[in-house]
Amino acid sequence: MLRDKRGRFLKGTHPFLGTEFKKGKNHPNWGKSLSLGIKIKIGLANKGRKCSEETIKKLSESHKGNKPSEETIKKMSEAMKGNQNCLGNKLAEEHKIKISEALKGEKAPGWKGGITPTYKIIRCSMEYEIWRKAVFERDDYTCQDCGKRGCELNAHHILSFSKYPEKRFDVDNGKSLCIDCHGDNHPEISIPLGY
Repeated sequence: MLRDKRGRFLKGTHPFLGTEFKKGKNHPNWGKSLSLGIKIKIGLANKGRKCSEETIKKLSESHKGNKPSEETIKKMSEAMKGNQNCLGNKLAEEHKIKISEALKGEKAPGWKGGITPTYKIIRCSMEYEIWRKAVFERDDYTCQDCGKRGCELNAHHILSFSKYPEKRFDVDNGKSLCIDCHGDNHPEISIPLGY
């Protein structure tokens, strides 16, 4: 086996077949088991080749009569009864809820011991979403500092989110701000906020 300076096999060499690697039936060990228990397959020899029209027709004809028996069809049908997930049907809502409940918290495959910060849990909660929407609707989806309408808005806490936990979900403690104005209200943070 020939290798280059980096240790890669040179073109025309193969780690299992020696230096003179010949594809397919031309290889002296065609169809024989090699010392490592590897067998040269027909697919290797035909890789990249295109079939002739005649071969394609022959293959097509040979597959035409391959249908499952009535007994097999019946067994498959019985096995699929009641399975809402088969053939692209939607899962029943009850089933979705059951799966969701079974994979929450410590039962989830990606569980790492409850390491999510509290502020993230709060900001992803439904209560926070309701608060944001209420603030936006009260302010008519308009930035309260510059007056822009129809731009991307953030719900800003007038009294700090971290210092006043009792005011986190008070609609009177929020105001709608565009991304630029929200960044101006938080000079300690250099990137625009998404909350």
